[in-house]
Amino acid sequence: FFKSKMMLLVVAFLLATAFASPSYGLDNNTLYWGSYRPHVYVGMKTRSEKPLSTGLIWFSADSLQTFSPSNIRHTCEQHDNLKSYGWIAHDGLQYGKQIIKDPIVPFILTSEFIKNTTSTSVHGGEWRMLLKGEKMTPSSNQQIEPAVSILFYASLSDSDGILKLPHKKKGISGEAQIKGKSPELGEFGIIFRDVDENKYPEIDPTQKTELSDSNIPDFSKTYFYGSQIKEDDLWKAKDNCLQALAPSFERMRSDLQQSLSRSSEEGKQFQPDLRNIIPTLPNTSLKKNNFVVVQRTLTVPFEIEVIFVSASEHVDDSGEEQ
Repeated sequence: FFKSKMMLLVVAFLLATAFASPSYGLDNNTLYWGSYRPHVYVGMKTRSEKPLSTGLIWFSADSLQTFSPSNIRHTCEQHDNLKSYGWIAHDGLQYGKQIIKDPIVPFILTSEFIKNTTSTSVHGGEWRMLLKGEKMTPSSNQQIEPAVSILFYASLSDSDGILKLPHKKKGISGEAQIKGKSPELGEFGIIFRDVDENKYPEIDPTQKTELSDSNIPDFSKTYFYGSQIKEDDLWKAKDNCLQALAPSFERMRSDLQQSLSRSSEEGKQFQPDLRNIIPTLPNTSLKKNNFVVVQRTLTVPFEIEVIFVSASEHVDDSGEEQ
């Protein structure tokens, strides 16, 4: 009963703020940023006609054989067959916490956000989100460590704005930072990093994947992608990410088809070991993007934090940005 009542209060707040007067946008910093994305499992968004939206997509990194669009989580869908999901705490302003139980990975995902806005905030303040993955069953009952690929994206509807990613052809080592600028938000950054020393799946050199070395992912790195998407298609974040993952998937499939042909010609059995082999983002971006996404693949348990930093919150007495 308490959980149902809490959910009703949150929905009522979201509806009330969504249709409130426009004066409750930048003029009210405590309401400018929020979890105004009720159709996705995890996301933050500005209350604006040209919003900056962020969200989370994830899927099991168990094997290429189990990779399927139907197992990719993003929007709240009944056919996802999650054990449960929903807010367990939300004050409608500064703080929220939710727990998602996904039996496919399997793991428990906890997302927790907290905002930092002050009376002097001019661009909606800042926020931090903690993403925590935990095992669904005790370690003693799990022979294989579950692995999950986490994709965090940002999309900007303002054509006068820009999102940037670092140019690293082999992926990003350490924290990944999205840089951006728009008339409403000024200059800002979104930092995506490990909280502690998370573990990631390592492909055994003796593992017979039947893939060329260039197509075997290196999960010590953060993969990324940036592009210019038609404004009407920005909301299709899952489709945009699938398109970005497609070249990697096609290269892997081509390798496997060639290996199958060779095995058939030589009369050998074709039994590739595709554990922890999954498609990855292409590590490409434009000089000016309106959609960017970073990908981190980890074993459970893990902790990641996402930090939105506004340059206007770090200005010294002389007016210079720190």
